[in-house]
Amino acid sequence: MPHGAQGRLRQAGRACRHHGRHAVRRAGHHQPAAHRRSLAAGNGQHPRALGVNGPGAVRRQALARLPRTLLASVGQIYFQPAPLSGAALLLCLYLGGQTLAPTCVLGAAAAIATAYAARWPAADIEEGLYSYNGALAGAALGALFDWSPALPAWIVGAGIVSAALCHGLLRRGAPPLTAPFALLMLAALAFGPTLGLRMLAPPPACGKGLLGYSFCVIGQAGFIDSMPLGALLLAALSHRDWRHGAWAMAGALLAWYVLTLGALWPRAGIAAQATGMGVNCALAVLALHVHGRAPATRLLGGLGAILLSLLLGKLGLPYFTLPFVLATWGALLLSALPEPLARQPDLNGATGAGAARRPPFRSRRNT
Repeated sequence: MPHGAQGRLRQAGRACRHHGRHAVRRAGHHQPAAHRRSLAAGNGQHPRALGVNGPGAVRRQALARLPRTLLASVGQIYFQPAPLSGAALLLCLYLGGQTLAPTCVLGAAAAIATAYAARWPAADIEEGLYSYNGALAGAALGALFDWSPALPAWIVGAGIVSAALCHGLLRRGAPPLTAPFALLMLAALAFGPTLGLRMLAPPPACGKGLLGYSFCVIGQAGFIDSMPLGALLLAALSHRDWRHGAWAMAGALLAWYVLTLGALWPRAGIAAQATGMGVNCALAVLALHVHGRAPATRLLGGLGAILLSLLLGKLGLPYFTLPFVLATWGALLLSALPEPLARQPDLNGATGAGAARRPPFRSRRNT
């Protein structure tokens, strides 16, 4: 989401909005760079002595914030740049398969290092906007491919490329969602076996029971194939706003309903795409909730993700989260509602007129 300086002066600074948050700048930091330099000089000290422009100070601050940035990157997979959400997902990855958490962190770290090296906006980096695709790609590569010397190189490369793709999409005003991840995973399937990757057996499909299926597809969005761990993850996603978890669950339940109806038409092949369509539907509904679209639009976006999953599955094409990306982009383009909803709190709890409003498809939320 673009920088802006809005609102009246507060706390000897100026309120500004960034990624839906309300930040307070220190006195003088709403001024141009030349003015900030003169303010620093007015205290009788060189600006570098105050740490304003010193590269060493910037690096130290970035390193100090690295653990939180890593957790935010992992949490952004589910649109939750909160340390608790990221820690919960890492815990679930570790419990589901001990190699998945390290590969997830490696992918995120490679993307974060790329973003800092390219000097992209620090606030965006710390929100995980450039690195959640790297985190997801790291978890996916660790889940789908056996350990080999080539695997870490693939994960690091995926982190670097995903960060560049995210930056390009954000500059054009499009939410990247998981488009970089989906493209990278398709490339890994196509070229990985000839470049040192060894495929593992695919994880078991989600069951058809109501709760078992719902918790499973929510977890499978982060390559967690356990129903109890999916339930734990859902609880973590709901800790800041119960509606976040509720809409993720609504997307999973919508997919379960379509799966149940699919039993009436066995030749439709719906059962074969049960896990894929559930993951994509849950993510699409959750994404449209985060972007403030109306409930009907969220459900229609989820149905669109299901239809795309069934179509690509019928064609025999691997799709990962591509149906979610296409359905969400389509819903954002066709919808004219502001983002976020007036009654939906932003990450600092502001509602109503204080909540940020933006035109469709200009949000810098990730996912």
